[in-house]
Amino acid sequence: MVPEFLLILHSNFINMSTTVNGGNKSNKHNNSKKSKGKGGNSRGKGGNSSFGGLVKIIVILIILLFISVLIVFAIQKIHEYKVQDKTENVINDKNVHNKNSEDKNISKNDNNADNEKLNVDEENLTKKNNQENSQENIVEKNEEDSFKDFEKEDDNSKKDEDIKKSPVAKSIEGSWLSTMKGAVLTMKDFNYRIDFSGVDASNPIIGTYEVSDNKIIFKNTQDPCKEIEGVYKVEISNNDISFTCKKDGCPKRKNTLVADWDWFEN
Repeated sequence: MVPEFLLILHSNFINMSTTVNGGNKSNKHNNSKKSKGKGGNSRGKGGNSSFGGLVKIIVILIILLFISVLIVFAIQKIHEYKVQDKTENVINDKNVHNKNSEDKNISKNDNNADNEKLNVDEENLTKKNNQENSQENIVEKNEEDSFKDFEKEDDNSKKDEDIKKSPVAKSIEGSWLSTMKGAVLTMKDFNYRIDFSGVDASNPIIGTYEVSDNKIIFKNTQDPCKEIEGVYKVEISNNDISFTCKKDGCPKRKNTLVADWDWFEN
């Protein structure tokens, strides 16, 4: 790439060369005329003047060429410096961008680590709270169960006291003989047993009973009619008792108890 002012210098040089050549021709023409008048010495002087002008032109051309080379070299260097600066700027920008990205990734990883740690802490705290709540619930449940057991024991003790105080409970203890079925009813310590004669001798009715005022509840502890309750009204008269069925799901026990029972032994 040749700068514009070099083109201008080149154009001026061409004009200068044209002028010098024209001058040389004019001098030659004049010298020819003079030579006609003065002879060979005039011709020698004209030749020396033309050679000196040509040398000056060559020197000027060399100087201009050298200057042009220097200018072109300087322009190339400037261009290289600009390209290098631009490349360095791009590299620096890229490095800055990469560094920012790395910083963001590091920050993001730190945040993720903090979040994971926070989640772990929350899970541990939740587990701890659940364990504490579970332990509290167990303690509360044990306290409730203990309180229920206490109330149950208290109720049972009151019930036992009521039963012990009940005159019916005391009066019905002993053995009684059925006037209709030939069976023997034995009641003692809130356990009862009905024994039969003949074919049913080997199949007694065994269970427990409860007494409340003149009401008695029988409950079998084995077959027949295991765990089935029967509610009766009991009446005591001198040395005999009778049972009036209010509700009983065991037919054999119902058919046996609904009768008059005479005192057999105590």
